[in-house]
Amino acid sequence: RSDAADIKTSGDLTFNNGVQAKFGTSGEMQIRYDGNNGYLQKDGNGEIYIRNTTDDRDVVIQTDDGSGGHTNYILADGSTGEAQLYHYGSQKLATKSTGIDVTGTITADGLDMEDDQKILLGNSDDVEIYYNQSNNKFRIDADCGLQFGINGEKSITAAINGNVELYYDDSKKLETTTSGVTVTGTLSATTLSGSDVSVTG
Repeated sequence: RSDAADIKTSGDLTFNNGVQAKFGTSGEMQIRYDGNNGYLQKDGNGEIYIRNTTDDRDVVIQTDDGSGGHTNYILADGSTGEAQLYHYGSQKLATKSTGIDVTGTITADGLDMEDDQKILLGNSDDVEIYYNQSNNKFRIDADCGLQFGINGEKSITAAINGNVELYYDDSKKLETTTSGVTVTGTLSATTLSGSDVSVTG
């Protein structure tokens, strides 16, 4: 035991298996190796901080890459402010000032969003999907035409400032126009009335 500051200039400081390096008046902080696993452990109150004080540098947690090497799993980027998560060294998630950026597929048990919070699709956020609380409506707003379908077949299409089309088995049956609607096929109705009703074909 020494109360004087000192410098070790050569050789390693070795602890046998199961022997701990303890820090703190009561040894609250310990580093140890039990012959199989290594441990960084803190007892009592307080937190554990891993800190890099060098400007624009990172804190990186690495482990086995599955092929005998090692690779990144967690990275705190001091130059961008991002916290990054990796899968075998391939970045999958990064925090941004606006939220998170995910690379790959998101699998979740559910998605819970507040009123007027939008799902944005497209490189320029061309499509917005959201619940509009003020109008009590579910909305899909797009800077392009919309198409709804099942198993690759069209069911409904809508053009910007234009027509809406309804399909049956991928075959168009009804289309809105500037003057009304156009029906392809048989129109069945219990009542058909009006001053300008026309039937062609």
